[in-house]
Amino acid sequence: MNTREKILEFLMDGKRTQREISLSLGSSRSRISEILSDLENVGLVRREKVSDRTVLVSINREKVLRVGMLKSSEYAAVVLALKRVEKAVMVRIRLYDNSLEALKDLLTGSLDLVASPLISSYFFYLIDNNIKPISGISKGGSGMLMRNNEGLLGTTPISSMERESRERKNFRLVYYKSIEDMLDAYSKKEVDAISIWEPYLSMFKGVKNPIEKGCCVLINSGGLTESARIFFREYKRIIPRMNSGKLRIEASEILSELLHVKVRDVLTSLDSYIFTTEIDKDDLREQIKMMGLPEDSNVDKFLERYYGISI
Repeated sequence: MNTREKILEFLMDGKRTQREISLSLGSSRSRISEILSDLENVGLVRREKVSDRTVLVSINREKVLRVGMLKSSEYAAVVLALKRVEKAVMVRIRLYDNSLEALKDLLTGSLDLVASPLISSYFFYLIDNNIKPISGISKGGSGMLMRNNEGLLGTTPISSMERESRERKNFRLVYYKSIEDMLDAYSKKEVDAISIWEPYLSMFKGVKNPIEKGCCVLINSGGLTESARIFFREYKRIIPRMNSGKLRIEASEILSELLHVKVRDVLTSLDSYIFTTEIDKDDLREQIKMMGLPEDSNVDKFLERYYGISI
């Protein structure tokens, strides 16, 4: 990675001063200033003089798209659309163990877009009303590994998995940070069952949930940048065709590299999904009630951007 790329990566998490960039990269301030001038000329960064001695540098969000997502094959259409727009937009994908960490980074400005479970997004909307969904992603793709029909059930907090876990009345829930932690606990027989998602559900031959419920949505905070609009135009074109053989293979190859799983496992897992941009309001209300979160008029306000923006 050259100095130019290192500067861009350093700025992905937020604004920095030129002095901070120079110290972090171990390069002279004059050299950093020269590279920043080039990056500013091509529109990738912005500089703001806040005092005689301090210049604040930030990524130009109109040209860069930072996306957070979980380790799931549900995001086949998302990663494929991101791949297709790379010539027009600088794309950065960051994988997360759980949606709560990704949403926290969205709140603090380290991400521009997050693929997150619907209920997790609503929970964070109650904290910051700027967080709202733009589009649905898919239905289905979840299930369980079980060795007993009762006992301890591993799941992730404030997620679609927790909603489905709560429906299993014979179990007591145990919360984990990541899919790896849950699989490890199950292999050690610390729990009797775990709620998991694809491609791990197919890989470990779990039992699929019989009802195809909505899972994740694409959300952002504030308005849509030009980079996000470019992505969503491509995403809208891809979603209706995700079941075609060519697109499935292409998306599976991208996900295989991201998730470090075999292409054939990703391909198998895609059969569990119905890819759609729709968001089911009634399903959201059901999840809110099950989680004990406040509803009132918040649901309609939460979905304003989804209903108000044509992607």
